Amino acid sequence: MTSLLLKIIAIIAMFCDHLSYALPQRVVLLNAIGRIAFPIFAFSIAQGYIHTRSLKRYFIRLVIFAVVSQLPFMLLMKMAGAGFRLNIFVTLILGLSAIMVYDKVQPRLLGIALSLIIALLGDIFYTDYGAWGVLLILFMYVLTEYKNAGGDASIYALSFASVFAFMVLYMYSFSLDRGLHYLGYAIALIILLLYNGKPAYNMRLFKSMKFVFYAFYPAHLVVLYLLHLVIK
Repeated sequence: MTSLLLKIIAIIAMFCDHLSYALPQRVVLLNAIGRIAFPIFAFSIAQGYIHTRSLKRYFIRLVIFAVVSQLPFMLLMKMAGAGFRLNIFVTLILGLSAIMVYDKVQPRLLGIALSLIIALLGDIFYTDYGAWGVLLILFMYVLTEYKNAGGDASIYALSFASVFAFMVLYMYSFSLDRGLHYLGYAIALIILLLYNGKPAYNMRLFKSMKFVFYAFYPAHLVVLYLLHLVIK
């Protein structure tokens, strides 16, 4: 499974999740499908850090779309009946920052400590997915580096599963009505383990889609809010 296909799956899952809030009555199944999205986005940030030609331009793109997306995201929060939060791009920025600090700062223990502090900012500033979202991005990078260094595939898969188990324990208390959400995360885990390390089979299409994935986030939130106004 290529990076392009992963991102397409992620934006479809995200759309399903957010569509649930635009409808007159929330649909739990759509929210469960939406749980597939963020782990893939977190993985994509880790991959982006490794493969980007310009970390500075990558960071700037995230900042621009964080600013552009905040008002549409607030419309989503209004539909969901939730309080103020910062949008997912802010979480991705913190995750990218945590990776950079972990990777560059020496000694390594200091880098780890500073990365954890950055993760806590996710909760302090009420970003979407909070501190665990930032930590998941960092864990994705650490596990990817382990795999790229020739680490054992079974340990890689087991570590991936352990990270997802931690994620679920951190976010939710166990209950029957959360079962579909857990299934969504499990599906995301399986999808990521199928990643083949290739960006796409058609590189021209991959490059042309780069900004589409960024712009889709604020655009679909505006469209869903308009839909909400029409059908409520």
